[in-house]
Amino acid sequence: MVAAGMNVTLLSTGGTIASTDADGGPRPTRTGEELVESIPELESHATLSVETLAQAPSFEMDGETLETIGRRVRELEADSTVDAVVLTHGTDTLEETAYYLDVAVQPELPVFLTGAQRRPDEVSSDGPHNLLTAVRGVEAFVERDAGGTFVAFNGEVHSARAVTKAHTAALEAFRSRTVGPVATVDRAGVSIHRSPQCETAPAYRYSNHWYIGTTNRIRRSRSRSRRPTDRL
Repeated sequence: MVAAGMNVTLLSTGGTIASTDADGGPRPTRTGEELVESIPELESHATLSVETLAQAPSFEMDGETLETIGRRVRELEADSTVDAVVLTHGTDTLEETAYYLDVAVQPELPVFLTGAQRRPDEVSSDGPHNLLTAVRGVEAFVERDAGGTFVAFNGEVHSARAVTKAHTAALEAFRSRTVGPVATVDRAGVSIHRSPQCETAPAYRYSNHWYIGTTNRIRRSRSRSRRPTDRL
């Protein structure tokens, strides 16, 4: 797959990256279109279409919203005109949403989540840099026909399986403690440090219970029969 002229769908869900100060505290007020328009350089990397799935701080994310995100990612993956998905999200539960998508959807196209530690109405907001990191990372992964769920933040790309939020306020908020980032993004380009792919085993249902990964019991159940609906 060639990244030149690639089509990326940006799904906006709110969070600090879209928030401004207001009575009672910051709330998401910026639309996904406004986020894209604030970064002209994005146009040189991809054609972006924008959809709003939610407009909430990430601590208000619930199961219904997660299912909505998962369904939309599945629909976009089935659309042959879409090369990748970028999801803007609040940082408090960003790693949980990334892991959910990696387990429940197992996307074969690149799905990148990103956000911000500083609002767009604050000095030195990191949202534009993180969104550009996501799109540049997507561009490199599309060129390699790589898929899976990733978190792009502060010039690094982490796998959904390994990433965790390590600081509540610092710009380098996310880390992969045991394996490090999948890739880094800087002025020179995108450096890939290990094969970009889904690193999370899918979830399977066996005897009315859900399991993550592969066990001897699951292998036996799959060898007999497993309906496609048994996948989350």
